[in-house]
Amino acid sequence: MIPQVQEAMLHHVDSVLVQQAACRTVTNLSLQHPANALVLMPIGTMVVKAMQKHPDDTKMQLFGCLALNNLAINTTALPSWEGEANEHVSIMVMKSRFAENTAVQQWAKSFMLVCDKRRAGNTEASAKVTNIKADD
Repeated sequence: MIPQVQEAMLHHVDSVLVQQAACRTVTNLSLQHPANALVLMPIGTMVVKAMQKHPDDTKMQLFGCLALNNLAINTTALPSWEGEANEHVSIMVMKSRFAENTAVQQWAKSFMLVCDKRRAGNTEASAKVTNIKADD
């Protein structure tokens, strides 16, 4: 399943629907499953790129935040893409387009909180923030 997700994201960069589906898949595969999250960790870069490619699509931003959140929660190391993801998510939170969307705000801020705690050396960040399953 994981190679198929990567292939879909690589070959259908311009399709927001494919990118959304891939992010939902990453979210669900990493849901409370650290072994899957570890294997899926490199896909985090592709999730960030999909969010950047489709910055005005609310579902893309939501599903991207969910995927990044679950990946970050279920691993102990800071991912290589964390800085770029945190920067994009921080900017996205400030956009007026997403200001009233409580789901996007909640999961964007959750991801940023996990990253902040990781950088501060708190490896128990995952115990404080929950995983979520991506539904339509």
